[in-house]
Amino acid sequence: MKKLLLSYAAYNLWANEKLAEVITGLDESLSFTPVTSSFPNIFSTVEHIWQAELAWLLRIQQVPPTTKPEFPDKDIQALLNTWLLQSKAWEAFIEQATEEQLEEMVAYKSWQGIPFTTPLWQIAQHVFNHSTFHRGQLITMLRTLGVTSFPQTDYIAFAREVG
Repeated sequence: MKKLLLSYAAYNLWANEKLAEVITGLDESLSFTPVTSSFPNIFSTVEHIWQAELAWLLRIQQVPPTTKPEFPDKDIQALLNTWLLQSKAWEAFIEQATEEQLEEMVAYKSWQGIPFTTPLWQIAQHVFNHSTFHRGQLITMLRTLGVTSFPQTDYIAFAREVG
């Protein structure tokens, strides 16, 4: 299981880096241009992915946040850099975890205060899958804003490139 989760953690970082490169190359105002999606703009969508990666990592480290983290300012480049650091932290966490630790149950509360218990490996899988879902939304948002060239971010492209 660890080998698979390590692969997904590396893929998550790789794909996030690919999209961060695209967003970095845009006029910064496009990050705040309203686009109909789950979140109102690119900045808010990236912030949501970062929030989820951060909150879940804190939960499994037994330092659960009591409120959703919010990025302190509206600097898209700073947010992208922080997002990538968070993705690297996930990769490092999985790398140092043992198979036994990945099987451990994690007790946590939802943002609504509802208690849950889930195996750590399922939380990690959720985080990586959640990021993939919202990266797809980012690509749709970028297309809506006129961006026409994207790097391949499918898992198979990662596997072919990284091996």
